[in-house]
Amino acid sequence: TTEEVKRIINSARLAPSAKHLAEYCAFYEVTREDLVTHPEYAAHILKYQPYLEQLITGYGVMGTINRPIAEGVQQEETADSRRN
Repeated sequence: TTEEVKRIINSARLAPSAKHLAEYCAFYEVTREDLVTHPEYAAHILKYQPYLEQLITGYGVMGTINRPIAEGVQQEETADSRRN
């Protein structure tokens, strides 16, 4: 029911709902309103939430790893442009 979906969205079952619900919706290209009007969408997100959490965490780790690499490349490109 709509009330049950609202409860799920706002409960700990979609933990951390406030933190990652926007990312879940963006990933699936749905809105919070879609989750209310289509309970099957919310059920799908609940089913795959652990995998999405792993993706979100993985992208955060990748960003941390890639930042110094990107900075090094940028420094090299800057140095190259000054030489030319």
